[in-house]
Amino acid sequence: MSQPYARTDWNWISRGWNLFLEQWPMWLLSTLIMMIGMIVSLASFVPFWFWFMEAVREGYPFGNWLSPLLWVGLAIFLLGTGISAFLYAGMYKSAERQLLGHKIRLDDLFSASDRFLPLVAVQSVVYALVLIGVCLCLLPGIAVAGLMFFTTPAVVLGKRGVQESIKESYQIMVSDFPSLILFGVVTNLIAGAGAQVCYVGLLASIPLGVLITTVAYYDCTGQAPTNRADQTLRTFQD
Repeated sequence: MSQPYARTDWNWISRGWNLFLEQWPMWLLSTLIMMIGMIVSLASFVPFWFWFMEAVREGYPFGNWLSPLLWVGLAIFLLGTGISAFLYAGMYKSAERQLLGHKIRLDDLFSASDRFLPLVAVQSVVYALVLIGVCLCLLPGIAVAGLMFFTTPAVVLGKRGVQESIKESYQIMVSDFPSLILFGVVTNLIAGAGAQVCYVGLLASIPLGVLITTVAYYDCTGQAPTNRADQTLRTFQD
């Protein structure tokens, strides 16, 4: 893989927005399905809460690690996290399909099964690195998170392995530092902005973040698809 030399283009945001407007009904439906995994993960807090109350009631200072409540909660959390990761990868495949000029379909959401394990692996590594950075000092954790901004599209779209995706994301981000870091922060704020509207807004803000990131990734790496995302009136292929 050649060294990427990226330059921040803030038009990526408007181009991602134009893509979202082209097929917004399908994007809303896809995100609604993806959020099922998030809901399952949140449901794990119910057994976790009862496990905590059980520990308080029975006098376990560090909790009862043999309690079924703990392991049921952990199983539910891992199941929900796995579903979310699988469907989130599918959203990037949907974005790729739209960039190629096709209408996105619900089955695109389930088309990234070959990237599921690499994505879980790289996300686990990134989360661990960010956690270590935050524990040492807040700023290193934030810096690591920023440098790893493109790891997900690198795995799903670029079909990179764990080490390759981390290396590629790092190379892209440092090639136009700190502008790309700022772009990553803004994109993540956009993706999470829907939470401010009773979380219903996430149906629009999450896919918008995915589309913006996908457009930016392909521009930064110079890979196909090459047609620009701001051509909103182009004819779709089946």
